[in-house]
Amino acid sequence: MTDHLKRIRNALKEYEGRPLEAPLRERLTASAVLAPLYEAEGDVHLLFTLRSSKVHDHKGQISFPGGKREEGETSLECALRETEEEIGIHPQDVDIIGKLDEVPVISNHVITPYVGIVPYPHTLTVNPDEIERVIPLPLEGFFDPAIYHLQLTPFMGRNVPVHFFRFPEATVWGATARIVVKLLSTAYGFLPEPYREVLEREKREHKAARG
Repeated sequence: MTDHLKRIRNALKEYEGRPLEAPLRERLTASAVLAPLYEAEGDVHLLFTLRSSKVHDHKGQISFPGGKREEGETSLECALRETEEEIGIHPQDVDIIGKLDEVPVISNHVITPYVGIVPYPHTLTVNPDEIERVIPLPLEGFFDPAIYHLQLTPFMGRNVPVHFFRFPEATVWGATARIVVKLLSTAYGFLPEPYREVLEREKREHKAARG
């Protein structure tokens, strides 16, 4: 196991993903995703999917495998079931190493993200009704400032930072990019500089408002 995977595992072991505030959470549909990590030739990759045009929500977008939680199942069971249904990775082959903060999305869902290590090489069985293709991206690529862009967008009464990571293979953005940013900040203390500036400005404005 690489130093990267050991670092991520240790960091997430000490981190408890924060749920949304109860009043907001209760108005949203519960869903869950898995952020699959794997090691190949000494490098760590994240596994993303390109959603097909046949799905109900988020057509043609880059995402982690996941979906709506069914009655009677936990969020973790949902993430593992959806991963198996979408790309054929069996739950017993996933080493869950942590959970990140819940993320609200404009489709009126709340996502519970789990992080897990999956085997490599792996044989994937892609469900064409849900997934057009699978896209592996190197974890180290997300540290490159040249691929990062930040946009402030009105959402739920405030300007919300929307992250974009523009790789040659695909652009990771929206809720999926927020999950990646949280993973990087939790495991490495890393925040893209434009985002760090926004957070620092918000902190100063909040302090000034309190007098």
